[in-house]
Amino acid sequence: MKKILLALTTLIFVLAISQTATAEPVKLAYNSDWPPYSSGVGKDVVGILPDVMREIMEKRMGLSVVQSGSPWKRVQLQVKKGLSDAFVTVPTKTRLNYAHSSKSIVYSLEMRAIVKKDSIAHASLKNDPGIETFNKLRVCDILGNGFAKNFYGKHRIDFMTASNVRACLRMENIGRADVLIQPLAIANTAINSFGLEKVLITLPKIYAQMDFTLLVSKKSNLGIDFIKNFDAILTQMKNDGSYDALLNRLRNK
Repeated sequence: MKKILLALTTLIFVLAISQTATAEPVKLAYNSDWPPYSSGVGKDVVGILPDVMREIMEKRMGLSVVQSGSPWKRVQLQVKKGLSDAFVTVPTKTRLNYAHSSKSIVYSLEMRAIVKKDSIAHASLKNDPGIETFNKLRVCDILGNGFAKNFYGKHRIDFMTASNVRACLRMENIGRADVLIQPLAIANTAINSFGLEKVLITLPKIYAQMDFTLLVSKKSNLGIDFIKNFDAILTQMKNDGSYDALLNRLRNK
């Protein structure tokens, strides 16, 4: 009886490996213009998020993965239509209409204010860093950014839009905008690309936190069991310290 059970177990294991090897690769989509988290068009996409997912899915789960970058609106449409299997972002109500979310948080972003040094906005937020102060300032954010719409809408703050983070920072530099809220790494990458480290600064107050999960299209062949497996692997990585070690390595590249 034991030999039969052992044989069945071995057969199941072999079939599982065979199925994984011949299965279609998992297609992950990313924003092509969001460095250092993701940047690059098509298969040239690079960044912290693709690296994190490569570690989890390829190395830990043993899956074949195809990662590609596109403009953000297109990424969301691809997942909605099932042309891409999944993406890593905030699980908003709208996105949960067409995608299943992992329970585990893949990545968290702390949102901070970026201002021009010694500007009126800098002085105002240094003296009164509360969100109410933003009502007195010209706020800029990225066109189509769901965070901006929800965050500023909640606080009844008007804001102008630009095509990307660099465009908002350019407007701050020439005095056409006062403040932008973004994660620290994104702000620093964009500021460094302009050589404006001494002109534009990031303030210490954290105004919000964005928790990213894995969102799998409801039209994808990947099912709930896949998400449960993903959650189990990510939880194990967080418990054994390998997740924090991975993030530290990627952030210090």
